[in-house]
Amino acid sequence: MSVKHRGRGSQAWNRRVGLRIAFAALLLVLPVQLAVRNAISDEPYPGLFLPNFGPVPEQAGSVEFQTRSVTAELTDDTVIVLDGGELLTGSGGGALPFTRLLSDPAHVDEKTVKWLGERLRVVYPRLDVQSLSIVANSWKFDESTGERSLRGTHVLNRIEIGGTE
Repeated sequence: MSVKHRGRGSQAWNRRVGLRIAFAALLLVLPVQLAVRNAISDEPYPGLFLPNFGPVPEQAGSVEFQTRSVTAELTDDTVIVLDGGELLTGSGGGALPFTRLLSDPAHVDEKTVKWLGERLRVVYPRLDVQSLSIVANSWKFDESTGERSLRGTHVLNRIEIGGTE
């Protein structure tokens, strides 16, 4: 009995069979992954479904959002808004991480207060800052008018500096 070799034709046939097996395996794996996802209620890493970004607070052409700002109370009781990014210039940071970190009183210790006092003297040498406040600002943007309106403010953390001069 002799066996005939198909030569180049057998390679094409093997590729087609391999492609069909891979496609069938994918069809079998997809329902399994969906079942696992539903059983654990969330994928450990999004293989099929990308994570959502939560509910979008859009209602009737308006969007509500929050920003954070840094305000300084001077020793003469004047309150001014400072640029958090400017305060961090040269320190390798930005305003968002700065305001998030300082929003939590647990992250503000004596070293942090000392560092803030030194930075204030460098960046704002003419200001005599008594305290810094991290403020959450609630805004509403109306798409129809293109206007942004402040809905309210809330002080997240007040840091006593004690004067810089």
